[in-house]
Amino acid sequence: MKHILLFIFGLGVVGCIAPADEENGSGNTNVQDGGLGGGGGPMDAGSGVTRDAGAGNGIESKTIEEIQTGGVAENTELRIDEAVVTAVVEDQGFFIQQDSGSHSGIFVYGPESTATEGLARGARVTLTGTYVEFASEGSSTSQLAYPTVEVLDGDGRLPEPLILASSALVGEGAEPYEGVLVTVNDVEILNANPDDPADYGEVEVTGNLRVDDYIYAELENGAAFTRTVGTRFTSITGIGHESFGYRKLLPRDANDLVLDGDQPDPPAVEVVGITAIQDGTVETGTTVRVERGIVTAVVTGRATGFWIQQGGGAYSGIYVYVGNREAELPEGLEQGSRVDVTARVAEYQGSTQLQDPEVVVGESGALPEPEALQVVDLVTDNTEAEQWEGVLVSVTSVTISDANPDGDNDYGEFVLAGGLRVDDYIFDDLESGDLFPRQVGTTFNRIIGIAHESFGNKKLLPRDASDIDIP
Repeated sequence: MKHILLFIFGLGVVGCIAPADEENGSGNTNVQDGGLGGGGGPMDAGSGVTRDAGAGNGIESKTIEEIQTGGVAENTELRIDEAVVTAVVEDQGFFIQQDSGSHSGIFVYGPESTATEGLARGARVTLTGTYVEFASEGSSTSQLAYPTVEVLDGDGRLPEPLILASSALVGEGAEPYEGVLVTVNDVEILNANPDDPADYGEVEVTGNLRVDDYIYAELENGAAFTRTVGTRFTSITGIGHESFGYRKLLPRDANDLVLDGDQPDPPAVEVVGITAIQDGTVETGTTVRVERGIVTAVVTGRATGFWIQQGGGAYSGIYVYVGNREAELPEGLEQGSRVDVTARVAEYQGSTQLQDPEVVVGESGALPEPEALQVVDLVTDNTEAEQWEGVLVSVTSVTISDANPDGDNDYGEFVLAGGLRVDDYIFDDLESGDLFPRQVGTTFNRIIGIAHESFGNKKLLPRDASDIDIP
């Protein structure tokens, strides 16, 4: 028998990940539909200790059905023998199942990247863990946390998906199928974005069942099908799930989505100006093409994206979200690049942005001059400040009035007299205070940056040291 022992510590929730901003990544990586909590890290499995998961140490063996039908008290440590991995959520956890049928599946949570190392769909496992219920805004999902997982020799046989009507996965009667591999047949998209104006990568199909991109991230961008009303599927297979008050189906990859014959044409992509997006003329969720925008700023490390601008003035700039911190910018893209961007208009944390972009990088162009504004033009309390969101701006003769408005959290921000936050989101060195004394009373001749909004605050985002002019 081969033993691969995975020691995982943490407690979390299965949810849908969607664009994030600020301290957790901007544009399209912090948690909007559920978070994946957890703490600590994997223990060293290379210490020479090899044992069966929970065997011989007094931990009682239970079936998944016993857990899901209320036969096990919450927070009980237990052992699950001979389950099969039905789906893997990379770096976060996996679903297991015993046989087929109702109450046969459950989610196993692991917060570290090693949580899924050595695991694949079809793997046979025995594990110990603690049964918990995680509540999230009207939902409660059963999970196994703090697991020690033993991957057994040989592949297991994946259970046959239960074939259900889509309506059977919605409402109170759907609870028996939580964590279970199921298939629904003959459905079509009724709503391409039921969370509009936000977009959490879900579609709603026949029977008002939500299909979620939590496992298969490409669901959001429509890579496997046309994400529009009327798209028909012969079948959709996935894991039954609940989060944030909705019962959902989680496809695992493109093979779980079987299209039905001819499909509706994708919506025509209209060429629009940034002004039409930012002033509300273009509706959220619309796919558009923006041509000959100039890249005014680039961010990597927290999330990956860039700001573009057409000309100058109000409503002339916008953020383009590329991906999470591990995503790569389009080849050759840098500050000053001229780009054409085809993407979907979205809102996140009060900020309009372009998501799922296709980017064509052209020649370099001249950067626009920063719009010379007063602090009062950009502060949160000014209802007119939104017009400058995404635009390269500057403020002059300003002084720090609060060196750390977030206290012990310290997100690398300070406040200028008049109430405008200056944020280190693009320029990390802003936080350290190496360029200037980060203290009340420090005065600047000028600060240049991108006007931005996140977490309920209007902000200014300097790009590098040259944007900070100190007397």
